[in-house]
Amino acid sequence: LCLSFYGFYFTLMHPLRILYILQQYRNMILFSIVLFVFNLFFPSLSIIFYHYKVGTYKKAGGVFKLTFSCFLRFFIELFIAMIKMFFLSRAYLDWLRGIKSVWPSQDRKHRGALSWEVSFKISWYISLVGLTFTYCFYYYIYPLMIMNERTHLLLFSPALVFFIFGMPLMAMVFAPVTVRLTSRTFPLMERMSWFKHQFEGENEYPVVRETRNMTGWFEKQIPEEWGFEQALSDPYFALRHLAQCPSRPQKYAFWKNKLAGRNIQDLTRLEKLVVFRCRELWEMFMTKNLNVAQEKTPREIL
Repeated sequence: LCLSFYGFYFTLMHPLRILYILQQYRNMILFSIVLFVFNLFFPSLSIIFYHYKVGTYKKAGGVFKLTFSCFLRFFIELFIAMIKMFFLSRAYLDWLRGIKSVWPSQDRKHRGALSWEVSFKISWYISLVGLTFTYCFYYYIYPLMIMNERTHLLLFSPALVFFIFGMPLMAMVFAPVTVRLTSRTFPLMERMSWFKHQFEGENEYPVVRETRNMTGWFEKQIPEEWGFEQALSDPYFALRHLAQCPSRPQKYAFWKNKLAGRNIQDLTRLEKLVVFRCRELWEMFMTKNLNVAQEKTPREIL
């Protein structure tokens, strides 16, 4: 991104030199432009071609809605791609600095959109970088496009330039808005059959429908905000899980001394999983949690 901005600034500063390079390597540059445009639109076009070839475009909403959804997806991806760029770059930088990167479990159950607070918390720095690039574009590149008449030799279209640079800048500046909106579900899109999959609605497999119904029932039984500590302290869940949890004496003998003096909040995800799948360890922590709860006063419990 930095090189592209500097490269365009250098192009506007030295139009005659760039024009000479364009003339010398015309075929190579044309090939690279065609390849870039092809890679840009190929994912959307391949989806349309696939559904048309196998005859499933009607199940995906019809030719018109399928085409509209693919091109709408293309413009949304322009915004999401910039956010991906920052997240991946941040992961690489953490790896170079020796910081442990953790890929947390993802919420794929549409339990609700991300709040504005969370959206800004995870993407505020993207907006800050976007504002910085916007400032550089406005004060260093825009005057050269408007005032320097030598740039007319390159036949640059201001509309094309604003599309190439404006979309990434908007994507960075409004990154929290993109994060917020893409975490939502829109009933209007469902009614209009936009972004419809061929196995949704009346074409859904019975096993998928039954799985969704069972998942909804389980989500009502176990609140969304529940963690491992709540599962241990809730008698309805803890006692029933104790009755169904398999007994593993060897695993208990191996882990009991390592976990005996630790609180459940201090365990790693792997250790919690071991406790969850061993009846003896589960009973040990459940009893410990019950004793801690009995030591609290009614005010502390409330």
